[in-house]
Order: sequence, then C-alpha cells, then structure tokens
Amino acid sequence: IGEHGNIDKDKLITVNNGENFTIKFLPDVGYKVKEVKIDGVSVGKVNSYTFINVTKSHTVAVEFEIKTYQIKINIDGKGEIFSNQNDEIVNHGEDRSFFVEEDEKWDLYKVFVNGQAVETINNQFEISDIDQDIHIQVVFIEKETSSLSVTTLISIISVAVGLILLIIFLIIVVIKRSKRDYDK
Repeated sequence: IGEHGNIDKDKLITVNNGENFTIKFLPDVGYKVKEVKIDGVSVGKVNSYTFINVTKSHTVAVEFEIKTYQIKINIDGKGEIFSNQNDEIVNHGEDRSFFVEEDEKWDLYKVFVNGQAVETINNQFEISDIDQDIHIQVVFIEKETSSLSVTTLISIISVAVGLILLIIFLIIVVIKRSKRDYDK
C-alpha cells in the first residue's frame, strides 16, 4: 500500500476457496488512486477490485497521487491577470494569489471565482485551500474620458433648457389667448 491512502481491509486477508472478494482503495483527503497492480499487473486507476472465484493467493499494490485542479481565466475588456505561480494546474490544498492590472483606458469592474464575486484589495485577491477546478472571470469597463462627460452634460443641459423655454413659451401663448378670449 502506497503513501496517502489505505485499503478497506486488513493487509493480510483470508478468503474461502472459490469465493469472490472485493477490496476498496481509500485515498486520503486530497488524493486519488494513481495505479493498482494485481499480482504485478496494472489494472489501472480503479477505486476497487473484485477477485472472482479465488483459488490462490494474490498480491495487491496501490499507489496514490495528489489531486490536481485546473485554473481557467477569462478576461472581458482590456487588462491582465498575474499569479504568484504561473502554472494553470494546482495541487489540492494549495493557495494562489492574483494581481489584476488594468489597461490605461480601462477600470477593473469585478472579479468572479466559480461564478461568485470576490473582493479585490488594491487589485489583488487570493484563493485558499483549492479543492476544485477554478474558473476566474475578470471584467474590465472602459473609462469615461472627461471631455466625453462634459460634452454629455452640456448636451443634457441644453436639451433641458430648450424644453423649459418651450414650456414657458406655450404657457405665455395660452395665457395671452385666454386673456384675449376673456376680454371679448
């Protein structure tokens, strides 16, 4: 039996002649079966093995390996994301720190990890004790330029002033007509 796991039975098992017998391989938390060999021959990455019609002694060897997970990153907008380690594969239980860099004309809007918004402090965040595949979505929004804001504001004010003047003109026209009709 390799490190980081066990089997569900004693190491030496007695089975009656002709019986079937199943043995389960139990990896420690964060590990998985890497390979199982029965009588020196690999049977692959199986979590259990059944001996059919046992008539002789057998040897069982199992090797365990740490689980690994993939980090996938999507970026909406213009900017970059950096990690303290640039590999896309992480081992079970590891931590990763990330830094988000904005393009000069873009601001960081939100960061999502597996669909959940995460807080960034100074454009940094950390994922601790990784135990699943990670999908990071970084969303940038385009910065508004000050000339665009002023232009937009002037346009809105101009339209509003025009509407107010139109309403005042219409009120004056209505009052004059009403007064003319009253004087008759």
